[in-house]
Amino acid sequence: MKKMLLVLCLGGCLSSCAKQEETPSPAPPTPAVTLVGTWTGITVRDQEDYHDSTPDRDVTNNMPAGLFTLKFTAEGTLSATTPNGTQIGTYRLDQQVLTTTYNGRAHTSTVEELTLRRLVLKQVTTDAQSTFTTTYTYAR
Repeated sequence: MKKMLLVLCLGGCLSSCAKQEETPSPAPPTPAVTLVGTWTGITVRDQEDYHDSTPDRDVTNNMPAGLFTLKFTAEGTLSATTPNGTQIGTYRLDQQVLTTTYNGRAHTSTVEELTLRRLVLKQVTTDAQSTFTTTYTYAR
């Protein structure tokens, strides 16, 4: 009888251990991707369409790497440094849309890519004659 109880207890313990081993351990936390920090990059501005002409890349203006720096803070402020100087403003990221405001003027960019090390923003501007697409590529 004692042997039978011992076998039952041992069997219960082993089945309990087996169930615990089957339970997967939680996945390690992944770091949150955030804009906060300093980003350095380049800008490329393409004129993709011109009035009464075939859509093409008529004009391309490049700003070399390292001449364009963005600093995002957790409080929602932003400083942008270019060869023309530094502007201080605010920013708001809503899903894939980044809105920045400098001197009361808002600018909207589509976030094409946001990883721990890479940020790609795109702005499309149109006027009566052409469409400009500006792509900003940053790294940190």
